[in-house]
Amino acid sequence: MKRILSVFVVIVAVFSLASCGSDNGSSNASDAQSTASTMSEITEYTIGNTTAKELSGKISALQYPDGFTCELKDDGLGNEYASAEYTVRSSDGKEMSVNISSDLENKAANVIMSWNYKECSADVNTSFVEISKSIVIASWPDYSEEAMKVVEKMCKFTPEHFKAISNQNISKTSNAVSGYIAIGMSSGKAYVTICYPNLVEKV
Repeated sequence: MKRILSVFVVIVAVFSLASCGSDNGSSNASDAQSTASTMSEITEYTIGNTTAKELSGKISALQYPDGFTCELKDDGLGNEYASAEYTVRSSDGKEMSVNISSDLENKAANVIMSWNYKECSADVNTSFVEISKSIVIASWPDYSEEAMKVVEKMCKFTPEHFKAISNQNISKTSNAVSGYIAIGMSSGKAYVTICYPNLVEKV
C-alpha cells in the first residue's frame, strides 16, 4: 500500500512540474514578444541626411530666448571634413556648447549639445533644455510631430526629466531605423545628441 501511494505521489509531482514548465514557457514567450514590440516601436522613425553647412545655417537662424545669444566659436565648414562649434550663452554667462561634425563622405555625422547642468540655475537649465529640443528639431531632416512622440518615449525633453536624472550618470537613446537621438548626464553635465545615418554610398 505504501509503495502504491509513493508511486502515486511521484506521478502527481511529475505532472505538476510539467504543467508549471509549460506555464513558464508561455510567460517567457509573452515577455519576449512584448520586449520585441517595444524595440520595434522605438525604431519606427527615420532621421535622414544633411550636411554640416546646412546645419550651421539652421542653428544660426533659430530664435533664441530673450537674454540668450548664439555665436559661431569655430568655423571649420571649409575644412576637408566640415565642422562647426557654436556657443549659446545666457545673460549670466552660462554656456551651452553645440558641435557639428561630418563623416568620411562629408555628410553630417552628428550634432552634440552639452552644458554644465549643476552650475546653472533652474531657469537657465529650463531654457537650455528647450533650446536643445529646438536644435534637434531644426537639425532633423525627417522631423515630424509623430516621430518626436516616439523619441520622447525614451528621451523626454522636459526640465522635470532632466532634473530627475541630474544626479545620475546615465544615457538614454532612442534608436531610429539608422542613427539615433540621445540625452544623458555625466558628472553633472547634460548632453543631447542627434546622430545621422552612417551609410557609406561611395565604395
